[in-house]
Amino acid sequence: MAEYGICIWNIVPVRTRPSDREELCTQLLFGDMYEVLEFTTDKKWLKIKGSYDGYQGWIDAKQCFSISQDFYNKALKENTTSIVQELGSKALFAEKEIHLVPGSSLPFYEGTSFSIADISWGFVGSAGMASADKIVDKAFKYLGTPYLWGGKTHFGIDCSGFVQMVFKQCGVRISRDAYQQAQEGVEVSLAKAKPADLAFFANDTGKITHVGILLEGSKIIHAHGEVRVDRLDEQGIYNEDKKAYTHTLSHLMRL
Repeated sequence: MAEYGICIWNIVPVRTRPSDREELCTQLLFGDMYEVLEFTTDKKWLKIKGSYDGYQGWIDAKQCFSISQDFYNKALKENTTSIVQELGSKALFAEKEIHLVPGSSLPFYEGTSFSIADISWGFVGSAGMASADKIVDKAFKYLGTPYLWGGKTHFGIDCSGFVQMVFKQCGVRISRDAYQQAQEGVEVSLAKAKPADLAFFANDTGKITHVGILLEGSKIIHAHGEVRVDRLDEQGIYNEDKKAYTHTLSHLMRL
């Protein structure tokens, strides 16, 4: 049984428990590496720990592509991984064309090719690393994307997955869940906030339940039903469609 693996599909679901019927907690995108922590007795499901953010969950063993510890360590250490930036990009191997989503990873990238476990793949599309000042631009690329609990793509995304993927494309590493992200960076006041700062929102018990990215003009872009733009003030997010506040502001952080 593999001890390390890499995702060679465009999207692989990661679940809270080892069953197709269990809740989706996150997704692996192409090129995401992970460590295998354990497996079910029938070896049909693997519990994994993602190398990018340490997130844990279960994947179908049929969707595990094994890699050596040496490749895993080299890919992490040598910093030659490039990040897919645009929809329409493709990974090419033999007769396969795998359509990639932004945030996918290309290990040992060389412009029109990359390699996984000494196997060369072709690549067509846009990859690299956007600068941090492009965070807002990248966020708008997801506008209108439907909400999906555990999602990380343009075909369905949750609030913290949206933030993580936007920042990943700009070379800024951030945790997977909103309550984890809420502890990263430096806290700032709303009066001193800038575009690309993160706003966090809490429920009645004070638990962080939501996150969004600040824009100019007291606006915020966030995933709520869909990726949308709403108004932000000291109370929270005001939804013009509902004519009501939907989220209560907790605090803001700058990475």
